[in-house]
Formats: sequence, structure tokens, C-alpha cells
Amino acid sequence: MLKNCKSIAVDADSIHRKICSVLLNLCMNKNYELVFVADRPLKQIQSIKDKNKLNIRIIRVKQADNSADDWIVRYSSDFLCVITHDIPLAKRIAEKGGMVIDERGTLITEENASYLLSERDYMTKLREYGLYEKTTSCPITNQDVKKFADTLNMIILKNEQ
Repeated sequence: MLKNCKSIAVDADSIHRKICSVLLNLCMNKNYELVFVADRPLKQIQSIKDKNKLNIRIIRVKQADNSADDWIVRYSSDFLCVITHDIPLAKRIAEKGGMVIDERGTLITEENASYLLSERDYMTKLREYGLYEKTTSCPITNQDVKKFADTLNMIILKNEQ
């Protein structure tokens, strides 16, 4: 972990608005830089940045398979942590020694990344074979948001010591 690093990368492909709110509050209250990475325009984030004069960078990469993920991995060591719910991306970052938090507040490390990826792949296979049907997406709950905020705050406190 970088000492006194005040930048956080966000895989902006599909960040949940509740998690985005937690991050924007952090940016406003503690002056952390948020770096949103996507292969498409982020008009809403740009609008929030302009309106509130926040310390936000928007990195728009070429539209190609995994282009945002590749950028994040390439520069992951420049950030305190990366926010994503993309398990393969999280595993790549963790293997490089980076810190990753998913949208539900799970700290993804080199030790648990392989397990989380195999669990995801297993559930995908069950769905493909018709043995498991995901009827609805699992919405982000207030408890998930609190766990995310708590995990992020723990990382920030360690960084500021």
C-alpha cells in the first residue's frame, strides 16, 4: 500500500449509485481523488464534478474488450485501492499486490481472489446447465453500503497513520 496515497480508482462500467454516493462523500469530506475509468462517456459523473468542483478524474479508454480493466491493472499501484465488482479484474489487481473492494464491502486480496473467482465460475456453470436459475439480480442493500463504507474507512485510516 502506498503511504499517504489519496487516489482511489473506480471501475465505472456499472458502479452502483449508492456506492458512488459514498465515494463522492469521501471526495468532498476528505479530499481524496476519485479516478473513474470507463470506455464510454460518464456524463453524470462529469456533471457532479463540474457542479461541485470535486477532485475527480475521468479516464475514457478506447472501446475494446477489457480496455478499462487493462488500464486499471496497469496503473493499480498508483492508487490506494480499486473499487470494482468485476472478480476477474479484482484478481488481476490483487495478484499485483493492489487492494480491491467490491461493492458489497468485501476486501479482495491475493488470498481470497481465486476462491471468489472459482465460486463465480461455478455458479455460471450451474446456470449454463440449467441447475440454478438466477431469478433476479441481488440489489445492493443498506447493509451492503454500510459494509462498503466501513471497509473503505478502514483502508483510509490505515493509510493516514
